Amino acid sequence: MVTVALGCDAGKSTTGAAGRGGTTGSAGSAGTGGTTGAGGAGGGTAGTGAGGRGGAAGGGGRGGSGGAAGTTGGRGGGGGAVCTSTTIPSCTATSPYASNGWVSNGTFKGYATTFGIGIGGGYILAPPDYDNEGAYTCAAGALYPNTRPESQAGFHWNVNQAMTPANAPPMTVTPIGAGLLINAPGTTRSMRVNLNDATTTWCAYLPQDGGGVIPWSSFKTECWPGGESTAYALQPFVSVQISAPARETEPTCFCFCVVSIAPAAM
Repeated sequence: MVTVALGCDAGKSTTGAAGRGGTTGSAGSAGTGGTTGAGGAGGGTAGTGAGGRGGAAGGGGRGGSGGAAGTTGGRGGGGGAVCTSTTIPSCTATSPYASNGWVSNGTFKGYATTFGIGIGGGYILAPPDYDNEGAYTCAAGALYPNTRPESQAGFHWNVNQAMTPANAPPMTVTPIGAGLLINAPGTTRSMRVNLNDATTTWCAYLPQDGGGVIPWSSFKTECWPGGESTAYALQPFVSVQISAPARETEPTCFCFCVVSIAPAAM
């Protein structure tokens, strides 16, 4: 059993502020120049002898060099909790299309939940199933290091499923429009969007932090570097997922909320 220290408060706490960077040190002041030496006194006494030539004036001393400026302080830390295998960052957002786990947005409708695939490794989800209270649609978790790109966890939505009876089987939808339009605060460009039918998954990376439009032509099987990358041919699909893939050498923590997923206009 894994003990988890969470920062999510069931998906409704706010993200911590970013750490402040160090300040730049002041430059040292310039050294004071030396004083000019007085000329030598004239030689000889009054009489027949010529006066001696005065000594040359001494040159001014060179000013000391200014001290070097101090180095710039370190970069401020990112907001939220430290990402380890036992801490999870926090996030919060609501969706106008969600009600107690049921999400209906245009032609897409069905129940949402979280999912995880820990091939050869493991993952933690918080809340364990899904934060489906009211209009909250947030998922948080952590994945242990894993070299398999299939290892991932995040949000899962059946996009053609009846509200009743309970556990109604999900059905397929035919893709329309130019692609998928996604609004998901807390997501990053390192996260993937999956389309699933009964046997195949096609994926694409988010075009920007927080979502954006993903053309249908961007979806491929094994969309990661070195993957199979067979192009999606507009096959009907059952569900849409947003996932955080596992990293190879360190834990991956995530917390994001899905406001909307819908077909993008042509």
